[in-house]
Amino acid sequence: ALRRCGEPGGEVQVDDRDLEARDVSALIDVLASDPRIAQESPGDPRIGMSGGSYAGGIQFVSAAQDTRIDAIAPEIAWNDLLEALIPEGVVKMGWGLLLYGGGMTSLTNGVLPPEGPAGTQLGSYSPELHRALAEGAATGTFSEQSREFFEQKGPDHLLHRIQAPTFI
Repeated sequence: ALRRCGEPGGEVQVDDRDLEARDVSALIDVLASDPRIAQESPGDPRIGMSGGSYAGGIQFVSAAQDTRIDAIAPEIAWNDLLEALIPEGVVKMGWGLLLYGGGMTSLTNGVLPPEGPAGTQLGSYSPELHRALAEGAATGTFSEQSREFFEQKGPDHLLHRIQAPTFI
C-alpha cells in the first residue's frame, strides 16, 4: 500500500528505494489489477516511465527495484543524489530553498494548511531533510550525518540492477 505522505504522520523522503520505490511498485500493482491496462503476464502490466528532475531520479531507483517497469526515460535526473545537492562541497541553496518551500506549501504539517485538490495536507518532510536545509542555509555545507542520509538515497549504487531499456 502507498504510504499516504499527505495524511497525518506521513513523511516525505528523498529518492528512497525502500519507501518511494515501494510506492511506485504499489501504483504498478493498481495498474496490474485494472483490466484496461495491457499486461505482459498476469500481474505484470506494460509500464514505461518518463519525467524530469525528481520524476527522472525516481525512475532509476524504481526500475532497479521493480522489474515490471519495461522502459524508462529520465530527464534532468541525477545518478548521485549527494553530488547533485552539494556539488564540490557547496550546498545548492537556490534550488534547495525553492524545492523545499514549494513542497512545504503543498505538503505541510498543519501549520500552513493549503486547500488543494486533495484537501488540507498534513504530512511533513523527514526530520533529516529539515536538518539538512538548516545546515545548508547556516553553513553552506552538510554535517556528516546529513551526508550519510543522502548517500543512502538515490540510484548510484542501484544502477547496475536496471534491466529496462533506458533513454537518457
